[in-house]
Amino acid sequence: MKIYTRTGDNGNTHLLFGEKVSKDDIRCEAYGLLDSVNSHLGMCRAITNTQYISSIILDIQQDIFTICTEVSVSNKNHHKLSKTNWGIKLIDENSIIKLEKIIDSIDKKIKLKPKFIFPGSNIQSAAIDLARTQTRSAERMLANLNKFENIINSNILKYINRLSDLLFYLARIPENEKERKYFESKNEKENS
Repeated sequence: MKIYTRTGDNGNTHLLFGEKVSKDDIRCEAYGLLDSVNSHLGMCRAITNTQYISSIILDIQQDIFTICTEVSVSNKNHHKLSKTNWGIKLIDENSIIKLEKIIDSIDKKIKLKPKFIFPGSNIQSAAIDLARTQTRSAERMLANLNKFENIINSNILKYINRLSDLLFYLARIPENEKERKYFESKNEKENS
């Protein structure tokens, strides 16, 4: 099977389960931005030297892939997701709680002072901040999609909102060697 099909040469594509739409359809824009978030997160994972951050990012990437799948289905075909045998567990309240627990854990240790933070103190934190800003772009597009088509799974918007907060905190860990070592040792204890 070739990677090119030529079916999109006229500016159209197909959503999951076959519905034909224009490539600039708001749904395509939304899952395209989420795909970009996932690529940014992949870069973050590739350059981080902190296993704690890497394992969190890998979990997030799996969630983003799930969200992309769900967003790539029109509302009229959404019910088909639960009838497939793909083993996809959609984003739910527990997914959001998981992010909040990680944020709270990092917040207890880092205790950020109320001041503006300029990204770029090192390559790892800067990469995570880029993923965070791309997440905010995806969030705006999802909000726009929700305005026009009402996203069936309301947990998606909550998850993406919480994700950008988590990425802000994850970006702060590599900025301080003492905190980075703390979270690295915490990860080792959790995995033993």
